Amino acid sequence: RHRKEVEFISIAAHEMKVPLQTILNSSEMLKKDPAGGHKYAPSIIRNATRLQTIAKNLLDLSRIENHSVTLNKEIFNLTDLISNTIDDVVPSIAKNYQNLHVTKPTTNIFVYADKDRIAQVLCNLLANAVKFTTDGTISISVEKRLRQKQILITIKDSGLGINPDILPSLFSKFV
Repeated sequence: RHRKEVEFISIAAHEMKVPLQTILNSSEMLKKDPAGGHKYAPSIIRNATRLQTIAKNLLDLSRIENHSVTLNKEIFNLTDLISNTIDDVVPSIAKNYQNLHVTKPTTNIFVYADKDRIAQVLCNLLANAVKFTTDGTISISVEKRLRQKQILITIKDSGLGINPDILPSLFSKFV
């Protein structure tokens, strides 16, 4: 049981790391440029809201374990969500990378889904792509699959790739 608790704390800390770093970086920029509040406040508010959502999700953990989670579906622009996630994640992580280029999707796609959960997944995937791509490119594409009533989001990077030892259990709990 102790091992599971340590793993849970590790996952929770990972989930909070990017929004916290973005808030800290934006706050530092605001401190240096008080007149630029209009530039930094939206990112601070978005990431504080993301942290609030993570805290709520932590409280909902028992529901997740019992397979009784309810999704808060709404209609939103997926392209805007991806763009905002890129704007939040990349500068906070990649500030020391000089040759990193991230390509955003440009076509507006509206979906009916749980915006916060999708943002959480995008944030994690993008943070990992940036973390392992110190030099090169990251591209994010969105494809409508009308026949299957699906949207496929693809994040590709020129980084190290996934360790082959992890691949067999990649989508297992706590991997």
